[in-house]
Amino acid sequence: MTSDCSVEVDGNAYSAPWTLIGERVTVIVAGADLRVQHAGQDVARHALRSGRHGRVADPAHFAGIGRRKAICPMPEVPTLLRPLSEYDAVAGGAW
Repeated sequence: MTSDCSVEVDGNAYSAPWTLIGERVTVIVAGADLRVQHAGQDVARHALRSGRHGRVADPAHFAGIGRRKAICPMPEVPTLLRPLSEYDAVAGGAW
């Protein structure tokens, strides 16, 4: 499967779950239907599209992209020890 969450058949792109990017999938075309299988299980179904250079996408196949937890959480930002007015009195006014 390609990096844009799709398989290409007869010049058209059909989406499949993003979690399968880089995996080997099987595409089965039967009549006007297209099925994508992974490990023997159906993971996507689409109606075949006529023409070329089209794209058929199921929004569910993209659910969760960009919502993973950060690998390295942001450090906690320290707060000032004194009110800004005290720093202003020592360092001077606005720049």
